[in-house]
Formats: sequence, structure tokens, C-alpha cells
Amino acid sequence: MGIPLLAFFIGLFIAFTTNGTADNGDSVQHFLISKFSWEHPALFLDHWGKPLFTLLSSPFSQFGITGMKIFNLLVFCSTLFLTGKIAQSLRLSPFVAQIAFWACPYVFPQVFGGLTEHLFAFWLMASLLAYERKHFFLAAFLISWMPFIRSEGLMMLAVLGGFLFLEKQWKSLPLLLAGTVIYSIAGSFHHNDLLWVWTKTPYLIGADNYGSGKPFHFFEQLFYITGIVVMVAGCLGLIRLLTSPRKIKENKTLWLALSFFLVFLLAHSVFWTFGLFHSYGMSRVLMGVLPCFSLLAAFGVNWFQSIPNRKVQVFSQTIFIVGMLVLPFVIAKYKMEYPESFSANLAQIPFDEFIQKPNNFEQFETADYILSDSPHVRMQLKIDPWDTTATGNLWQLKHIDQYQDPIVIWDKHFSVIETGMQQNRLDEAGLLPRISLTEPERGDTIYVLYTKANSAHTFE
Repeated sequence: MGIPLLAFFIGLFIAFTTNGTADNGDSVQHFLISKFSWEHPALFLDHWGKPLFTLLSSPFSQFGITGMKIFNLLVFCSTLFLTGKIAQSLRLSPFVAQIAFWACPYVFPQVFGGLTEHLFAFWLMASLLAYERKHFFLAAFLISWMPFIRSEGLMMLAVLGGFLFLEKQWKSLPLLLAGTVIYSIAGSFHHNDLLWVWTKTPYLIGADNYGSGKPFHFFEQLFYITGIVVMVAGCLGLIRLLTSPRKIKENKTLWLALSFFLVFLLAHSVFWTFGLFHSYGMSRVLMGVLPCFSLLAAFGVNWFQSIPNRKVQVFSQTIFIVGMLVLPFVIAKYKMEYPESFSANLAQIPFDEFIQKPNNFEQFETADYILSDSPHVRMQLKIDPWDTTATGNLWQLKHIDQYQDPIVIWDKHFSVIETGMQQNRLDEAGLLPRISLTEPERGDTIYVLYTKANSAHTFE
């Protein structure tokens, strides 16, 4: 419990002393869905929001974004605990396995927001531990819920199903459908569609404006996300596993962990290469399977115990452990720095500073309608995005004449990517740009606030 507890208390300090949200898009949108689910129960069945994540996080999100950070911190520390338990069961060092996960320089700063990857990683480790302990029914039942945390859960479900089939655990296979059956029935009353789990999948419908990229993009990003020491240790573990074919039965849990990891990595590589399923090439998705890689890293470090010379054995393992602990703060691309790594990003700062100035926040309160595509803007303005009488996104621009004194907040990312709204469309609608908010370092325009020409909201 030492490492998870240490991570928890450090995380508590960070959660209450920094203003970051992991990112300014999906993380905040998941928070908003979770927070307002109590007022709009249909959000508990929102496919994009991920129903199980929304259900479990909603009590915490009622306390604001800090409550959401505490939820994900608890989940992250629980994942560390489960990773240690699996390593211990495999006769590996729980300490090394936990440090290999926690020390990935990209991971810990992403805990402090509303991202779903952390709950995905926790659920995957819970299923893996159940499998390791031969609780096959429990493993199948647990993993059946993962598609309602992240859509990649379908792939994890298929991988475990393959292993259960090879284990001849026929009776446990139907439980792989438990989560889907229960959510299909529950959601059918709202969606009027028993197959809503499939027909309402957001990644299969709508325009895909997210582009495509290089086939090995995620392999490159893995190196930066894990850091060089964890990456080398994980590769050593992979080599050791592949060169031990006679020990497949002994290492079957590691083979399952490797299968989870590789299927996830390869699938996202294919999605990004061909621009499928609204893939955006985001590195953070890999966090969902990094505990699997940390087990491989512990397996790799454990290899040094086979060295006959005790001093060389201890020295080699010590080098890896010290490297994992030190390098994320020194030379990693995503090196951790307090408070910078846990603070608002450059796209959030301009609006945060703007609404803190006298009278600016109050001007939004007196607007009769607010249009914005940015989850961060909605959060900072304390807007209920599902109250359509007071707010909407820029798709509603065509109805702007219905409102006497609206405020429209155009931003260079969400307005362009999500609603395809270029600035000239607002000019053509007869709106007047009142103020531009720029990024502090490069001076790029991030937000432009528009009103009608006769508006009382001039933001002067």
C-alpha cells in the first residue's frame, strides 16, 4: 500500500493547489456530462460520455472539477494497488511494477481532470487480477462493462474471450455480454432502441474531421509517454517473454497483459493511419493499457535476478529503479514539473485571465443567450450546456436573431473542428467582434467574443 498511499497524498496536494484539467476538451466535457447528469438523467446513457464512467464519477463531480480530480486520483491509486497485487502474484516486484506505471512522465499530470483512460486502466487491471487468480467468471463479468468506460473495451473483451476459450472456460463466456445486455435494456427505454449501444455509437456516425497520420505514430509516442527507462525495461520484458516459449502456462497472465497492450496499440495505429472512428492520434489513449506495459517492465527488471553475481544483479536493478524515479523530472519530453505540468494550458489561460477581470463575468450573466463550442468556456462560465434556453453551440448561429443580446464565443479549435465554423461566418451574420483573446507565448488568437452591434456587452 506504500506507493498508492504516497501517490494519493501527493495527488491531494496537487488537486487543491493547481488549476489544470488534464486538457481543455474531452477531459472537461466528461466532467460537464458527469456533473449535470443529476439534472439531466439522460446523460447517464450518453454514449460519448461513457455511461459507466458518468455513473461512478457523478457523486464526485457535484463538487466541481476538483471533485472530479479526486475521483480520478482514487482510481489511479487503486490501479497502482492492483498492479502491485498482480506483480506480487507473478513473483515480480510490486514496487518496480508500481513505479514503472507511476513514473511514466505523461501519466500523472493527466490524472487531474475528467479523462476516462484512468478508469479504463483500473477496470482492465481488476479483470486481469481476477484472471490471474483463476476467477474466470468474475474476470468475464468485469470486462463486460469496459465498453461503457471507453469504446476500446470491446477489443479488450474480445482478447479475454479468446484466452477464456483457450482455457476451455466455456461457462464463463456468456458473462462477456453481461454489461452490454444490461445497458442495452436500460437504455432502450430512453433511446427507444434495444440496439442503441451499436446504433448510437458516436464513432460510427457523423463527419470525421480528425484527419489521419503516420502508421508508427503511437509507437513513437509510447517512447515519450513511458520515458526511456520504462521503455527499455518493458522491451526487456517483452524479449524475455518471447524467448520463454516453454513457460507459456506459467506466464499466461503476462501473455494476456501483452495481448491487451498490443491489440490496443495496433488498433489505434490502424485507426489513425486510415482516419477511422474519429481518431485524432491522441497519445493519451495509451494510458489505458500502460499498467500492462509496467508489468512487462517489472518482468524485464526481474530478469537481472538470473545473473549469478549478486552485486551485479543488485546494481543493475538499482540503476533501472533510480532511472525510473529520476529521469521523468529531468530529460523526458513530458517531464513533470510542479506546478507547470498540473496547471491550465496555454489555450485555457487567456479566457481564465479574461473572466477574472472586473465586470467581465457579470456581463455573461446578463446575456440572454451564450453560444460556445468550448467545454472549458462553459465550465468557467458555470453554464449548463444542456439548458437549451440559455446556451447552445455555434450550430445555433442561424437562430441568433431570436435573441436580443446574445454573446458568441468563437474559438480556433472547437468552433473549427467540431462545428466547422470559420470566423467569416460570424461576420456574415452581422455580429461585431468585441475582443480577441490571445495565447500568452505565441500571441495566437484563441478566442474572439462577438455580440450584436447594439449590445450592452462591449467588454471595454
